[in-house]
Amino acid sequence: MATEREGYILQKIQEEKRVKVAELAEALDVTPETIRKDLTELEERRLLQRVHGGAVALSYFKSSEPAYADRSQVQIEAKQRIAAEVAKEILPGETLLIDNGSTVYELAKLLRDIPQLTVITPSIKIAMEFLKNPSSKVLLLGGWLRTTEPSTVGDVTLNQLKGLHVNKTILSVAGLSAEHGLTEYLEEDAAIKRQALACGEKNIVLADHTKLDVTALLTVAPIDEIDEVYVDGEPDDPKLFAIRDKGVHVVCVPAAEQQKK
Repeated sequence: MATEREGYILQKIQEEKRVKVAELAEALDVTPETIRKDLTELEERRLLQRVHGGAVALSYFKSSEPAYADRSQVQIEAKQRIAAEVAKEILPGETLLIDNGSTVYELAKLLRDIPQLTVITPSIKIAMEFLKNPSSKVLLLGGWLRTTEPSTVGDVTLNQLKGLHVNKTILSVAGLSAEHGLTEYLEEDAAIKRQALACGEKNIVLADHTKLDVTALLTVAPIDEIDEVYVDGEPDDPKLFAIRDKGVHVVCVPAAEQQKK
C-alpha cells in the first residue's frame, strides 16, 4: 500500500508541482499523519521537498535563470500565440512600458507597425524593433548593460522609471502563482519590474504555461497587483482558477489547432 501511495503522490507532484497533505489524505483514504510520513520518506530519497502543509517538486523553487538564448527558443510557438492575442489590445497612440524578456519580444515584433506608439523599455532588442516604424517614439532606459542579455539594469534604470505614467505596463516573469505572485531570479530584474508596475494604468503579464505555479527566488509583487494575465493553456486549469480568485482577469490562448476550428 505504501508503494501505491508513493506512486500516486509522485504522479501528483509531477502533474501539479505541489501537493497538500489534507488533499492527499482524502484522496487516498488515509490519515494526514500517514501522508506526512510518506512525504518525509520521499524527501529523504530526494524525490520532493517538504513545505508547510504539503510538498513541492524539487524544481518548484528555482534560483537560477536559463540563458536568454536558451529561453528564446523554449515554448516559442506558445509565446507567439500569446503575443498575437495581447497585440489585439494595443491601440494606436498608446504609451507602453515593455519589459525585457523572450515573450514580450515576440509581442514587440507584432506591435512595431501600430502607429504613434510611445514605447519605454530596458530592452535593446525591443527598442530596435520599434526603430522600424518612424511614427514610434522610443525611450530606451539607461543603466548598466547586462552581460547575459541585451538590456539595462541598475539604479539609473530605476530612477528613469520613477514618476512615469503609461497606459499599459507589459511584463514577462520567471514564475507566476496565486500564492507567491510574480517572482524573478535576480534582484535587479525584480526591482525594475516592481517599479514598472507602479507606472501602469493597466498591468499585463505574459506567461507561457511552464511559468504557472513556478516560484523563482525573489518576489516581485503579489498577484493582485496584476490586471490581466495572458497564458496558453486550458481555462479549467486549477492553477488559473486560483489566480482568477484573486481578482485577476485571465485570458487563455487556445492551442494552434483549436484556433483553426
